[in-house]
Amino acid sequence: MQPQKTGHCDGLTADRAQTAEQALVASERRLLRVLDNLDALVYVSDLDSDEILFVNAYGRGLFGDIEGQTCWQALHGRNARCDDCSHEHLFDSNGQPGGVRHWEVQNARNGRRYDCRDQAIAWTDSHYARLQIAFDITERVENAERLALVERELRGERDLFSAGPVVTVVWSLEPGWPIRRVSRNAEAILGYTPEELCAPEFRFIQLIHPEDVTRTSDEVAAHLAAGDQNFKQSYRLEVRDWVGLSYRWFYDFSQVVRAADGTVTEVRGYLFDQTRLKEVEDALARERERLAGIIDGTHAGTWEWRPETGDLFVNARWAEILGYSMEQLWPVTMDTWAAMVHPEDRELVRGKIYAHLHGKTPFYSCEMRLRHRDGSWLWTAVRGRVAQWSVSQPSRALWMLGTLQDINARRRSEQRFEQVTAHSRLVAWEVDANGLFTYLSDGVERVIGYSPTELVGHKHFYDLHPPEEREAFKEAALKVFAQRQAFEGMENPVQAADGRRIWVETNGIPVLDADGELRGYCGTDLDITERKRAEQALEATTAHAQELAEQAESANRAKSDFLANVSHELRTPLNGIMGMTQLLLASELTPDQQRNCEIVYQSSEALLRLIEDLLDFSCIETGLLKLERRAFDLVQLLDDCGAALAYRAHQKGLELICALDPEVPTQLWGDPGRLRQVLTNLVGNAIKFTSQGEVRVRVALIEHRLDTLVLRFSVCDTGIGLAPEASARLFEKFTQVDASSAREYGGVGLGLAIAHQLTQMMDGEIGVTSQPGQGAEFWFTARLGVQTQVARPATLPARLCGQRVLVVDANQSSCDALVERLHHFGLRTLALGDGQEALARVYAQLSAGDPFSLALLAEQLPGLATTALARAIRAEPRLDDLRLVLMPALTAPPSAGTDEHQSYWAVLPKPVRQRDLRELLGRLVPGEVPGPASTSDRLPVLPRLDTSARVLVVDDNLTNRQVALGLLERFSVNALAVSDGESALERLAAEAFDLVLLDIQMPGLDGLEVTQRLRGQVPGFEPASPALIIVAMTAHARSVDRERCLAAGMNDYLAKPLRPESVAEVLGKWLAAAPPQTQETT
Repeated sequence: MQPQKTGHCDGLTADRAQTAEQALVASERRLLRVLDNLDALVYVSDLDSDEILFVNAYGRGLFGDIEGQTCWQALHGRNARCDDCSHEHLFDSNGQPGGVRHWEVQNARNGRRYDCRDQAIAWTDSHYARLQIAFDITERVENAERLALVERELRGERDLFSAGPVVTVVWSLEPGWPIRRVSRNAEAILGYTPEELCAPEFRFIQLIHPEDVTRTSDEVAAHLAAGDQNFKQSYRLEVRDWVGLSYRWFYDFSQVVRAADGTVTEVRGYLFDQTRLKEVEDALARERERLAGIIDGTHAGTWEWRPETGDLFVNARWAEILGYSMEQLWPVTMDTWAAMVHPEDRELVRGKIYAHLHGKTPFYSCEMRLRHRDGSWLWTAVRGRVAQWSVSQPSRALWMLGTLQDINARRRSEQRFEQVTAHSRLVAWEVDANGLFTYLSDGVERVIGYSPTELVGHKHFYDLHPPEEREAFKEAALKVFAQRQAFEGMENPVQAADGRRIWVETNGIPVLDADGELRGYCGTDLDITERKRAEQALEATTAHAQELAEQAESANRAKSDFLANVSHELRTPLNGIMGMTQLLLASELTPDQQRNCEIVYQSSEALLRLIEDLLDFSCIETGLLKLERRAFDLVQLLDDCGAALAYRAHQKGLELICALDPEVPTQLWGDPGRLRQVLTNLVGNAIKFTSQGEVRVRVALIEHRLDTLVLRFSVCDTGIGLAPEASARLFEKFTQVDASSAREYGGVGLGLAIAHQLTQMMDGEIGVTSQPGQGAEFWFTARLGVQTQVARPATLPARLCGQRVLVVDANQSSCDALVERLHHFGLRTLALGDGQEALARVYAQLSAGDPFSLALLAEQLPGLATTALARAIRAEPRLDDLRLVLMPALTAPPSAGTDEHQSYWAVLPKPVRQRDLRELLGRLVPGEVPGPASTSDRLPVLPRLDTSARVLVVDDNLTNRQVALGLLERFSVNALAVSDGESALERLAAEAFDLVLLDIQMPGLDGLEVTQRLRGQVPGFEPASPALIIVAMTAHARSVDRERCLAAGMNDYLAKPLRPESVAEVLGKWLAAAPPQTQETT
């Protein structure tokens, strides 16, 4: 039974062993499944041989079936053990397994990063092996690195861009592109705070210019669709600053941030303000357009050649020059061009291109013939240069640019020139760097008698120069050679073969070789001998003419001095004649005495005008006459001119009317004296040549620009007129229309010539329109300045506005001129030409309750005489408030005390002056009792003078002293007189005077020396009071004399003979009393 028992036990043991083995196999399979399904590399290697004993499915999937291979060969592709294969660290000091080791490594075969762990394990009963597990951590490392990069970028954005020119904007792709974050410098660049930009409701697209939104959005979408990691854009953003809102251009470099699955998480934009760059680009674009326009204007074609490919790009003008359109020529290559070049020019073209491409010439320039589309050969100039060289191979040209010009016409001209020079006095030459002739055209023999063979290779150019000047010429010419300057129009003598001196004009240019060294000169010599002889003759003639001109100028100066001296000597007795006559006319005389005195005075005035004309003409000829520039009133100038000539007009029974167009400015700058002189001359002539009718003066505005204007002065008369053919020479000196007019009317023909010169000096013109027997219109223009700051004239009482005024005058022109002036003062005016009609209208207005306040009556009226009209009005008590004003054609009114005089409230002489009319209207106050008309005489009315003022007259001529004292006495001025300068100084030192009338030319101390002493300009003499007024009183009447007087320290100037109006003007200017204080009554 024992065996059975044993057998049973053995069987049981075997079953158990089999079961255990099966369990172990199952366990191993489970372990293998676990290892094979593990998402990591697991392998076991022998410690001694590094042979891989086991590798899981993950490892086989990566590296294949590597069991039996060494780990460093199979896994790392190495030829030797790596540091990781050492096993000392796997065991402790007792030789037992030492635990798990941990490290990270990047695999050399697949580039992936792994987190590795290894340890020693028992592989067999007596043998240990290495177990290594490696987890793939590539994505984790990259994400960590990406996160670190973002953190660094954010730190960099905050640090780098906190105060820099680049602002960072991070935004998402949600609608409107909300902003997630911005750099701290956003406010400095965009004007918005980070909080404003990152607000939940704010969107980045709100900042983009509306015109740029669609384009910018489309570009972003395109870049994202293409998977671009970064891209660039340019658009306008709205910025905010202290001025307000505006748009500026920004350059945007954007980076796309994506998740692991490729989804875009955000876009990071780096924005730089490129407004200035855009402005520059726009300017460059405009400049390119301008250059293109310039090229188009030169009619040059352009070409671009790429040597590497042979591609040739030309513009339409290039094709047009050769007779093609771009479509007919396309495509264009270098072969196209080469086929067009004339066979005889191809070698030259190749050589020129080769030289430039190899750096031997800075430019490519060549004249060649190209085949035109019509089959003809066209001369062209082709120029260009390499625009871009290769960076890697600096000697390799990438692009060459240039132009093509049609020079066919020029080449034909050159050919014609060569044909012409073959028979002309022009010599073409070439010399080497030393000046030795290397070429001479055949013309040299015709010019200097030498043949080309005699000179070429044998003579230098300076050898032909005359011997006496040869060395100096050689030295100067070779200096020009050394500086490589061109010869332009150089005139020099040449000694001909027969010894004659020939003059030539030399033009030449330097000739350089490829290295820029001087090879010589080439040019031409033109025979100018005949021209030089003519110039020498002209110089001699000019010198003679200059001598004659100097003699004439000297004679003119002598004549001018003579006329000035004659004028001075004539003015002195004239001063006595005219002064005394004026005093006589102002006294009580019989009618015969009055008439005789007037004849004397008028004759003296005629003589004085002749003297003044001669003196003015002399000053104009010698250039001594200068125009003044001072402020003046045009109305006053016209009034004064009219008043001065009114008496002459009345003597001939003429009406003199002066009128001014309403739009003409009256406060002007210019020379009123010369303007009055021209006007007086024309009006005086009109009066002289008119026997009946009227003379009308009118001023019109021609041009008005800022502070200048041009006026037209016209003088129309009803006189004898003149033929048109006489007008051409009327303004020449010493010219009369005919001898009969000179005999009948007098004159020497200087007045109009002087007027002509003066109008030219005033930047104007003068002319005449006339027909015989139909009167004449003389006119002139003048450019004058306009005063910008003008004192407003005293206004009339407001109660005068709208007052009704009646003007009764048979002369329509006179009526119109007066009505214009009254309208200017705001008065309602009615003009009538008949006395009977006027009386009827006066009663009609009275009945209507709108009576006239003032009636201005001409001295002569048709229908009802002026005196009868005045009596009729005065006889009606209801018309007591109507002021009657007589307008006589005389300068003096009716004698006081007559019946006629008692009928008038005032007298207003014609032509009516503005200031007289203003003064008259100022007295027109309702309820004022009409006063008698004041008398007047030939002495002008003075403003109220300072009654304590004293005047000292200094003149060596007794008559002049008497005239001056007589005039001053008539003006009620306290005056004394002395006869010389010394006496004047003594009197002024002893007594107080307010004004000195000082003669200039006196024996001993003259007037200028006296003035210099009084003004403290002479050492050792006590100066007079600065308040002392010194007025020159001289027979020297030129403008230079006036300037000398004022420069010496005088205050004013009076020309002899003394005129009452001139003396009155000076006294009123310097001795006027302060105006009395008045109180307006109501």
